[in-house]
Amino acid sequence: MKILPNLINEKLWKSLSLIFFLFLLLFTFSLLKPGAAEAGQITDISLSVNTATKSATATYSATFTVENEIPSSGGRINLEFFGPNWNYPNFNSATVGSETSPNTISIYSRSYNYIIFSTSQAISAGTEVTLKIENSPILR
Repeated sequence: MKILPNLINEKLWKSLSLIFFLFLLLFTFSLLKPGAAEAGQITDISLSVNTATKSATATYSATFTVENEIPSSGGRINLEFFGPNWNYPNFNSATVGSETSPNTISIYSRSYNYIIFSTSQAISAGTEVTLKIENSPILR
């Protein structure tokens, strides 16, 4: 009669041990995976657009100073436009203007209301970044 309770306790012990091992394994991998770096603060921000007329082609300018370095590997600058009753841009056909600085910045990804930039060389902390986005029609 003691055999049945021992088998149950043994199965329970093995199940709990397996659950604990899997939890420990997942926890360890979560500590080892690379995380996203924090961008830090941006200062001296200036944003402008040359038109807000529906169906017009707009040029956007964004200038700011970065607190931390933006690395060439995995470093991104994201601009996204939100707001009720906003004249949304269409960044699908947008291009990087010649006044963009540093000149190592290029378009990584884009869609209607956002555009993501990458850089082929690291941008040092304290650098003033100027993004000039051209050929972007206003949709609404």
